[in-house]
Parts: sequence; C-alpha cells; structure tokens
Amino acid sequence: MGYRRIAHTGDTGFEIEGQSLPELFREAALGLLDTITDPETVQTSVKREFHIEARDTEQLLVAWLSELLYRFDTEDLLFSEFSIQIRDGTHLKAEAKGEVFDPKRHPIKTEVKGVTYHQLKIEGGPPYRTRVILDL
Repeated sequence: MGYRRIAHTGDTGFEIEGQSLPELFREAALGLLDTITDPETVQTSVKREFHIEARDTEQLLVAWLSELLYRFDTEDLLFSEFSIQIRDGTHLKAEAKGEVFDPKRHPIKTEVKGVTYHQLKIEGGPPYRTRVILDL
C-alpha cells in the first residue's frame, strides 16, 4: 500500500491506499511529511501522543493531518513513525515519533499552508483509498 503524489492546479496532493484505516492514516501522515521534507532524514528522538475526535472519518483524517502540520508550524516537530488506533472511524489515538526540524538536515521541499477537504472521500475497506489535497 502507500501513497502516490498527484498534480493539482495550484496545490499538491497524494492518493493513499491502506489495508486498514490506521494504515491509511499512517500513509497520509507520511505523504504529508514527504511533501514537506525527505522522510529518510527524520529521526525518532521525540515522542508525542495525539487524541483526536471528529464527526466522521474524513474529518478525522483532515484533523489528524492538520494537527501534524500545526505541530510543525508551532513546535518545529517532524514525525516519521506512527502507531495509530482508530475507533468507530471518529476517534484517533496515536503515538508519533520524530524530531525537531533542523534546516541543515531537513531540506524544505514545499511549504504547506493547510489540509483541504477538496475531493476528500475515504472509499473501500479493505483496501481503503482516498485522495488528499494540500493548500500551498
């Protein structure tokens, strides 16, 4: 499974596939990281826990990715390893490992402003598939 970058007018995005919702959300997080910098350069010296609730699974995915982007914008944290649990498609509990951004080791590929709902629909199960568009 995994993610694949797609072109989108004025923005960027990726298509994601996973055998489970936690795998889909993990691949989406890696796709976001890969949009920002090279995932191979991010070590796992910092650990954070996340608890997120949303009305439905699509909103949960946007909230998850938005939280990761918020942590990068406010705490300079990049995450490259994820352990995710999803309950009822509306509750996410995750542990993420990563490190503080270092411009010498983490070259910025693209500045991401936000995660959009444009064309967002989680389909299937399993495998689950979706498309995420990022505002640049």
